[in-house]
Amino acid sequence: MKPIRCLILQLGRGSDILESLLALRAAQQLYPALEMTLVCREAFAAIPKEADWLKEVIALPTQEWVGPHVQENMGPVAKTLSPLIGTKTGGESWDLLINWSYSQASSYLAALLPAKLKIGYTRRSKCLDFSSGDAWSQFVHGAVQGSLDPGIHLTDMLTTQLLTALQIQYGDPADVGNHSVTGRNFFRRVSSAGDPILDPSRIWVGIQIDRFFKASEWVRVMKHTLERHPEVQIVLLGDSTRRALAREITQIYGHQGTDPRRLVNLVGETDLDIWIDVVSQCKWMISCSALPAQLASLLGTRVLQLYHSKNPSSIQAAYGNHHLMLSSTDNQVRLAPEAVYAAWSYGQYEKNHRRNWDFAQHLERLGFSSLVEWTELKRARIRPSEEGGGVAYDGDITRPMLTADWLSLVHAQIARQWYCGWTAPVGSELSRASLNPSLLQDLRALEDSSGVLARVLSEAVKTAEQFHSKSAGLKSEKLMSVSDRETLETQGRKLLELQKLVERLAAADSNLALFSAMLTILLHNLEGEQISEISKETVHAFKQLEQGALLMRSWIKHTLQMARPAVVAPLSLIPTP
Repeated sequence: MKPIRCLILQLGRGSDILESLLALRAAQQLYPALEMTLVCREAFAAIPKEADWLKEVIALPTQEWVGPHVQENMGPVAKTLSPLIGTKTGGESWDLLINWSYSQASSYLAALLPAKLKIGYTRRSKCLDFSSGDAWSQFVHGAVQGSLDPGIHLTDMLTTQLLTALQIQYGDPADVGNHSVTGRNFFRRVSSAGDPILDPSRIWVGIQIDRFFKASEWVRVMKHTLERHPEVQIVLLGDSTRRALAREITQIYGHQGTDPRRLVNLVGETDLDIWIDVVSQCKWMISCSALPAQLASLLGTRVLQLYHSKNPSSIQAAYGNHHLMLSSTDNQVRLAPEAVYAAWSYGQYEKNHRRNWDFAQHLERLGFSSLVEWTELKRARIRPSEEGGGVAYDGDITRPMLTADWLSLVHAQIARQWYCGWTAPVGSELSRASLNPSLLQDLRALEDSSGVLARVLSEAVKTAEQFHSKSAGLKSEKLMSVSDRETLETQGRKLLELQKLVERLAAADSNLALFSAMLTILLHNLEGEQISEISKETVHAFKQLEQGALLMRSWIKHTLQMARPAVVAPLSLIPTP
């Protein structure tokens, strides 16, 4: 089969590169003909160069392209870009260009490069106006970058976006069975003489230290772990800026009379190859930032990811089964070191307790019952395909469902309906036990406002269809009768008023913010040279939003119905003899 030449622009951070690599690897397994070249910033080029299944990695010296000497650097810029534009490939355009940088600046580079198909942010060819032409990019622009919780992990969005484009252009994927993308062979690893750096007879826990905790607090995490579990050893990891913190940790740890041989300090002493080698030998990685967490998940190491904030977004959390997210339930209350130990021990020894008790009971058993109110633990799981696929995060403490959690589930279902054409049954992830008076009160108010929204969008669809029908029937869009012009102007003003009404509804009820944000993005990305072409896309835009609003109302109806008292069959009484 002829290779599918694919160019990927990923000019984000290291964590963004790792998420992109996971999606690319999944696509390559299903489409073996993919021949992928990845473009990244020079500062993060070492990460994709470890993925030897990429054909080529091109590092852009972006720091040299800005500043007062930008004109002097135009020669090196042109030299760097020439292989991408086509000089190196004999003037051929790329089969597929993917811009996953999701930045305004990167859209100019995407517009410059020739490709048969482009997805992600780019620019229109004639006016260089910003464009996020494909559906998933519009969702990222409107929901993710609009600070809304999309309810879908970014890796799932990228994977679905790429696979959809490949299926449309190149047909159905190959049948490769049910193989996981993650694993210890994701990167090529380097170790001296093939010997493991860490003692393989021990259970190793990697801790990426940061200013998330003070040195004394990190020591509290380690002391609980090492004193209660003699089979465990800890390796400290971090970049060179954390050396002082690491020295302070080891000094406090040593002064408290604990065995120093059970603590290995590699902070600032490892390059990427050693990082990969060490993390792959750890059973756990405790991390407070995205890059180490995602690296560990790709290497098959379980992750405990830490957040001080309430309800952290899981959109860029560690991807895979059984990873843990630990956070505070209140933005004013910092996460306690004892909660970190408790979360790790709950996950590490779950084969023993088999999750017969939840995390709240585990805290109580450890003597940390005061932390139950202030600590939240969530567990990652990959849904089966019949439930919508992708990764989900379930609470390991039974708590009443918040409106934000409910809305996250709805946003995810709306996105799947819009862009996948299929959704799991309405309310499939809801449980009656999680419903509570506060949520139900919010949903009753949302039932009213979403009903108004649905009627406004229905009227907008009718008006847009009338506008399209009128414009499509014109013999000429340049020469038309006065009555035709007045009709189009009246319908156009009505559409504008309906758009503003959607915005006012979202301003009055923030739970409808997705519809206002997506309406702005959809109308901005209308394509066409003629009024009839643009009006046709306007019809599709309002129909899409109406579809989403009706799905939200189905969720509201289902949730309120679920909360109603259930009829219980009467007990049959057996008379005593």
